[in-house]
Amino acid sequence: MGVPPKESSISQGPIAEYQAQIIDRAIKSGVDIILGHHCHTPLGIQITNGVPVLFSLGNYIFNCDYLPGGLDISASPVPYNYVPGNKDSCFTQIELICEDNGSVKVERVAMIPCTLNDYGEAIEATKEASAEIANRIYDFSIERNADVKNVDNILVWEAKNN
Repeated sequence: MGVPPKESSISQGPIAEYQAQIIDRAIKSGVDIILGHHCHTPLGIQITNGVPVLFSLGNYIFNCDYLPGGLDISASPVPYNYVPGNKDSCFTQIELICEDNGSVKVERVAMIPCTLNDYGEAIEATKEASAEIANRIYDFSIERNADVKNVDNILVWEAKNN
């Protein structure tokens, strides 16, 4: 399994140019799944050489605003509230199977939308928010030719059995 650093930069769009190289190198080294992070909003799935790449799951706990003194973002070129997805997140289920040779394979990935409450902690999303998040990550994934389904506002990818 791999976790590349800083999976996105708002100034470079959802996917930075260097990420393709990181993904390629991680896959060549033998990772089974890539879990990206940092961009504070869930993005979706891309499948590269059979390896699921989850660019970002969003914020699971992001409560810097509730620390004494809050979060100093005065030097940021982009205001925190500018990115509407900052309050969006995903719980993610990753199903693994053990093959006869003892290796582990990713069988299924499900991204379940959630949102952050007023304390910056992940909670179940409302039906409307869940649909909005699921549709956004579905569109992102389809743009990257991922064979995913939106099943009751849960993004699902399943490995193809050869």
